[in-house]
This record gives sequence, structure tokens and C-alpha cells, in this order.
Amino acid sequence: MRKEISITSPDNYLATIQFRLDEITNSNIDQEDSHEETLRYHTLTWVNAASPNGKKIAFIAPVFLVRCLSPVTGPAYVLPPSCELPEPFTTDIPSLCHILLNELQRLGMMKRYEELKNTLELIKQNWLKEKLVLANWYLLMSGGNYWIYSDQSTCDDNVLDSEITSCLQAHGHLHSEIDACVFFSHFGCWSTTP
Repeated sequence: MRKEISITSPDNYLATIQFRLDEITNSNIDQEDSHEETLRYHTLTWVNAASPNGKKIAFIAPVFLVRCLSPVTGPAYVLPPSCELPEPFTTDIPSLCHILLNELQRLGMMKRYEELKNTLELIKQNWLKEKLVLANWYLLMSGGNYWIYSDQSTCDDNVLDSEITSCLQAHGHLHSEIDACVFFSHFGCWSTTP
């Protein structure tokens, strides 16, 4: 499968993520109602003028995409035509997850439903979990088939940064911690500086 990802985050707080899926395969979705064309090309745009630093924008997108392409049991395409998102689209992570949870239930994907629900609970406990989700999203978009897990509800920010960096480096996605800082600083959620 080939994934083409385009990310922009200009000063007007607009974050656009466009992803192209050249192959749609999911045995959990009825082939007669696969939503293939809707999923093949889909662009989501978030605007949150209340967050000039862009943090909410950066965090909303990874949570949405990382659940759409879960590496746990293979690709999970859960963006059907019925999931309508207005533009400009303003929301918070719980609201966005609620949309996905309803859709996962409708499609009968209960394992992924539990995954998303558990992820949402972790994010509510600690904002650091949002960074963890972003790291997982990056791994997914890089074509990885692995996941960073963390059961720590409270931990030093730099410790989590180090854990994420180590995993990214181990799989050849980042060559140094400086690369990690530059990448995550783009989303405004990296604590250390190069």
C-alpha cells in the first residue's frame, strides 16, 4: 500500500492533512458497501482560532488518522460518507473521538472501538498522551507496523520525549534527537530544543 501525506500548518491556524489510499482492503466492511471512493481521496481541515499556537490543531489530526489506520490488526478504514465534517471544522479531541466511536460501532469494529475508547481515556488523564498519539501517527504514516505503548499516566515530559525518540530511531525514521525536535516542534508539542 502506498500512502501520500501532505501536511501544512500556516500562521492562520489552518491545518490541512490530505491522505491518499491507493488500495482499500478491509474484510470487516461489506464489500458491497466499502465506501472505497470516499476513502480513496479525502481531505480533512481543522480551524481553531482559539489556539494561536496550533496545539489543538496538531493533536486533533493525529488522533483521527491514527485510529483510521491502526497497525494492531491491519488497515481499518473508518471514514464513510455518513461521517460529514463541516469546514471550517472546530472541535476538541473528545468530540472528534465521539464521531469515530459511533462509526466504529456502526461498522461492528468493536476491537478498534475499545482501542479508541482506551486512547481517549489516556488523553484525558494527561496531555502527554497526545504527544504519544502524534508519535504513533507519524510511525503509521511512515509505513510502520508497530506501536509505542506507555502506561505512565504521569511522567516527566523529557522522559516521554526520550522514549518516543528512541522508538523512532530504532525503526530508522529519525537519525538523531535533533530530527525529532524539529519534527515535533512543527506541531508545537516538543519540550526539548535542538
